[in-house]
Amino acid sequence: MLDFRIYTFLKLCDTRNYTRTAELLNITQPAVSQHIRYLENYYRTKLFYYNEKRHLELTPQGLRLLNYATSASANAKKIQEILAMPSYAAPTLTVGSLPSMGAEVLPMAIAEHLQDYDVNISLRYGDSPQLLHMLSSGEIDVAIVDNSLPMTDFISKILFHDKTICVCSRNHPLAESEVFLEDLYSQRLLLGYRDSDYNHNLDALLKKNNFDLSHFRHYLELGHATAIKNQLSCMESITFMYGIIFHRELQNGTLKQIYVKDLPSHHAIYFCYLKNSIFYKDYDLFYESFRRYLERQVFS
Repeated sequence: MLDFRIYTFLKLCDTRNYTRTAELLNITQPAVSQHIRYLENYYRTKLFYYNEKRHLELTPQGLRLLNYATSASANAKKIQEILAMPSYAAPTLTVGSLPSMGAEVLPMAIAEHLQDYDVNISLRYGDSPQLLHMLSSGEIDVAIVDNSLPMTDFISKILFHDKTICVCSRNHPLAESEVFLEDLYSQRLLLGYRDSDYNHNLDALLKKNNFDLSHFRHYLELGHATAIKNQLSCMESITFMYGIIFHRELQNGTLKQIYVKDLPSHHAIYFCYLKNSIFYKDYDLFYESFRRYLERQVFS
């Protein structure tokens, strides 16, 4: 259990507004100020300052305290959950993942881990910003994210490198051919649900290379990777996703790749957790199980 003033500090870091912090914590604004002054006196350093636009900012020492306090808060929440469980119950590892990884890759990595360790696993899904916020708040223990965000507050380890590839049915007229992106504009594009990580990643990749989703004449939003795979098999269409999602279908020939010459798309997928977590050994064991699965089943 942390000192209540640390929770005030964390909330103020989130809102950057004394009045809003008081409202959320159901205390008075002078009480918020008093909590922050206490911490500044205790740690003998200034934690906040106002910039030239009168926006509340953290000092360098405030940033350091935020890093430690975030981890301490997550540790405290995890300990509380463990102590509330019966002594005979297995511990729970809560994993946050991009939907694209969670639907196709993560289940096999979990199966690999459960062969060796007695643990319960709970899954949560979101895009990278959502997952990192969930990590910071202690809602999840580890996260599987892409490389689109800075990882300064987290321990991050590369799970694997991948590419966004264009995939179609084995009977598609462009299967296994080399094309330019504009050659695909007349094709029906299969997408994930609106605001999914599939769509965000593809949109960012296209814009980075001066293209746009609007250039495709037809599209179909299907929700998740399994539905997209099934649709690819029964109609002439294409999709763009991480190659690992299709590794089995590409190996057995049920789906084929279209090689897009003017769309470079290398990515790193990261496994991350909060710095200073006292449970890091448990998280590293899951990372090692994940890597073993990838090396044996995907990249062998």
